[in-house]
Amino acid sequence: MSGSMSSATIALHKLCDAAAYGFPLDVQERLALLQTKNNEGALTEAEAAELQALVNEYNVRTLEKAQALLELRRCGADTGDNSRSRTRMSLLSGVNASLHALGVAVNTATHRSPW
Repeated sequence: MSGSMSSATIALHKLCDAAAYGFPLDVQERLALLQTKNNEGALTEAEAAELQALVNEYNVRTLEKAQALLELRRCGADTGDNSRSRTRMSLLSGVNASLHALGVAVNTATHRSPW
């Protein structure tokens, strides 16, 4: 399989991408502005619709992020004594911190990793 990534590696990269996603700065700034205007009761109908769409997207992305983080946690719980396992455990430390920040409870049961 020289020169190509395995499907497990591709899946891992997709999970990492989903787990690392954050709204671009310009979107975050727009969301903050709309939320401020909403709190002040100064939103137009178009802005209210835009705010609702951004909130919906944020909710979807947050759920996808939490699911990816949980899957990374589940798949990476192998604690074997080798450099790949140490790398996974380092990744898991960040995953667990991110899950905690999202308010997601983590089941700490050990699962075997397919990687």
